[in-house]
Amino acid sequence: MKRKNRPLVSLNTIIYILLVVVSLWIIYLMIYGHGGILERKKIVNEITLLHREINNLKSEKSRFEWEIENLISNKDYLAGLAHENGYREENETIFKFLKRDGVKVSDKLQNTSR
Repeated sequence: MKRKNRPLVSLNTIIYILLVVVSLWIIYLMIYGHGGILERKKIVNEITLLHREINNLKSEKSRFEWEIENLISNKDYLAGLAHENGYREENETIFKFLKRDGVKVSDKLQNTSR
């Protein structure tokens, strides 16, 4: 009897191994590749952070617009803001209370302006 020489690995086994390797490579690319799941998740997180920053900047912008409008049109607001920052009106005396060694001391500031 003559025996046929069979190859060590059959053609079906080679095809099966190639399909598994190609499938694993495709799955790897879907997860880690360019435009993969992880990259998309990272981009979505970055977009969310940018939206938050945009909203914060919009609210800050509206506060600044409100402040500018009040500075332009509201003289009482402007005077109060100047007074808070140490400016005084003409012929006004400002008293400044300082803490020294836990004891409040009143210093009379003589008609000084900034």
